[in-house]
Parts: sequence; C-alpha cells; structure tokens
Amino acid sequence: MLQCKAPRVVISPIIGGEAVKGPAAKLMRELNIEVSPSSIARHYAELATAIVIDNVDADLRRPMERLGLNVLVTDALMRDRQDRVRLAAEIVKWMGA
Repeated sequence: MLQCKAPRVVISPIIGGEAVKGPAAKLMRELNIEVSPSSIARHYAELATAIVIDNVDADLRRPMERLGLNVLVTDALMRDRQDRVRLAAEIVKWMGA
C-alpha cells in the first residue's frame, strides 16, 4: 500500500456491467476481464482507499469491502455539471473532509 495518508478514491467507470463512456468495457472483454465494478476494485485495491459505485451495483459492496476498500454506493452517473458537483460534494462529505 502507498505511504500517502490522503484518501484515494476511485469512481467506477462501470455501471451495471457497461462502461459509462469510452471503450473500457470493450477492452475489458477483449482482455477476458469481468466488466464490473468488482474488477475495477480489484485492480485499484493496492492504490485506492475507497471506491464509489452506482446504486445498481450495490450488491457488490461487501466483496469490495473485503478487499479493504471503503465503498460509497450512490447515484454515480454524472450526466451534467450539476451531477458532477453533487457527486463531488457527496464524496468530500463521505470522506470526512
């Protein structure tokens, strides 16, 4: 684990088994990696302290916590600036800043 004491938060780019934007899901499939927030969590478990996942993936929370990650389950889809601001504020509050 990194020596940095600051929280390191990952926002999963995968919601409900599909990439929110871009080729992530396609690339993961081509590499035979499960397209899910769980794969993202496993990939970043040594670097991150927390992960944000969407409500539709709430059932994946416990396995991610077993990786040692704090997990925020919320509306993680950012459709516009208002969503981005809302999610950022929610994460800052959740992290106790």
